[in-house]
Amino acid sequence: MTASMKIARENIEKAVTDLNNSSTPEDILRNATAAIDRAVAMERVLVDETKRPCVIVFGIPTAGQLDDTFKSDSVGRHFITKDATLLSWMEAIVDSSPKIVFIDPDVPAVLYIPRVVAIVSRNYPDPIIFDTRYGQFARTAVKKSRMDVLMQQSYALKSSPSEAGSVNFYMPGVEASAVPNFDKGRLVSQYPAYNSELMRLALELSCPWPDPGRHSDNEKSSLPQPPMLDYPLLDEAIRRLITMGSLKAPLSVRDAIRYRRGLLNGPRGERTLQFLNMPCNPEKDVSLAYFLAGIQDAQSDSLRRVMIRIGSLMSKGPFGVVYSDDIMNRLQDDAYKSQEDVEKYRECVRAVRQAVAPLCQGIGAQQFGRGGVWIALGLFLAMEKAKIEGLDMKMFEGRAATIDRKSFREAFATVRFLEHIFGLEPSNDVIRDTTLNVDDLLAVYNNLMNSWMSQVVYFRRHRGLDAKDLTSFQHVKVAGFPSVDVLGRFEKDQRNCNDAIFAFYTTCIRGPNGQVEVFNLTELPHPAFIRLIRDKGLEFNMTRYPL
Repeated sequence: MTASMKIARENIEKAVTDLNNSSTPEDILRNATAAIDRAVAMERVLVDETKRPCVIVFGIPTAGQLDDTFKSDSVGRHFITKDATLLSWMEAIVDSSPKIVFIDPDVPAVLYIPRVVAIVSRNYPDPIIFDTRYGQFARTAVKKSRMDVLMQQSYALKSSPSEAGSVNFYMPGVEASAVPNFDKGRLVSQYPAYNSELMRLALELSCPWPDPGRHSDNEKSSLPQPPMLDYPLLDEAIRRLITMGSLKAPLSVRDAIRYRRGLLNGPRGERTLQFLNMPCNPEKDVSLAYFLAGIQDAQSDSLRRVMIRIGSLMSKGPFGVVYSDDIMNRLQDDAYKSQEDVEKYRECVRAVRQAVAPLCQGIGAQQFGRGGVWIALGLFLAMEKAKIEGLDMKMFEGRAATIDRKSFREAFATVRFLEHIFGLEPSNDVIRDTTLNVDDLLAVYNNLMNSWMSQVVYFRRHRGLDAKDLTSFQHVKVAGFPSVDVLGRFEKDQRNCNDAIFAFYTTCIRGPNGQVEVFNLTELPHPAFIRLIRDKGLEFNMTRYPL
């Protein structure tokens, strides 16, 4: 860091300190404005010394993408996420070196970034939308709207209004003639911005704001609700949270008026809210937060350890499982993907499972037949055991299936973080300390069942691989591995009382043809799920959104 940059940073930190010490709205506004003005002035001083270009890239890359694509010791790198602080923005302003500024597309404002010479509009991760046909939140490929592109292009005007034409705008994979500009292009409506965090919003709307005990009965005491494009969709999300157990329905008309929506359901509802904002839940997933909140109520340390490991793997998205080339070739085979030739599909699944099963250990190996969560846990326990014993982790490379090393490191760190939170000492014998009795195993399933209650599919013996979503009763396609072996489970248990299989999924993707595919299926115990349906009634899980 140059002497000038050091002085600039000290000035910025002082401005931020003044802002943090502000006590009134007027002070906050005045000090925030002063902090920004100070950063801009410092940048102009530094630019006189060394004038350097800046490139804006929309999209926050992963660590691997940074290493492969944007690594350079002489280029500054700044990251502005939707949760970024004023300090991170001002640091991006005053950096006088050549720099790349990565901006999360969800940042709601167009920020001042000086000396921009190029803007790169990378493809977004597939957003989550509410599929009205299936009644599910599904990931799907959505093209950028013209408004998205214009907002990104406007950084050129914000940077150098008089030289906006000299700023190059790139959209990789899109023909130049198809890129909307300020003068051409059809106005395309955007998908609702709140879709990806609708469940979180529905939960937070039910929080006291700030404390109902400090207000009179005539004053509103719940979180101010932002304008919504689709109120029935918000009602659907709240109803699902009530079904899950994180919220409870108001017991009186007075409560319904006072809180407007649901009420946090006791200590577990409050813990669910806490786990929404913890590093162990990077996607702010309400289902995962509710599952993690249940660890506190576990009746044994073994149960806590198993739930901690399942939750840590869930936080990695699709568990971080990677496969050998041979297994990947089988999973990419048309017979496996199309599922049209049942015998070839069955042969492929059997070969994959026979290769993967010996690699799992502990409770994951014991429950291997139930699919998704348990297969990933079995692979993770094998690696954790080796790490505790000090073995070379390279021994897992090239195996038919394993957890990729980066995901394992992150999940292992999350395990230690959660064990510390819940007062557990690190285990010296993880296989022994994650052994479950019958009651504890049922408790795991009950927690999984309630947390992902709205993401359940069912199969009937006479329909084979034909799966229906229990929320909308629409047909869905089972995709990917690890998953439950439906045909194998039906073959193993020929009793008429078990002519249906229920399983929950963690990921839902809508393809270009509108077909929904579900991933990482884990079978739920038949008696426990049937009992739940009988207690609540089948309609408890059906969508009430207008289909």
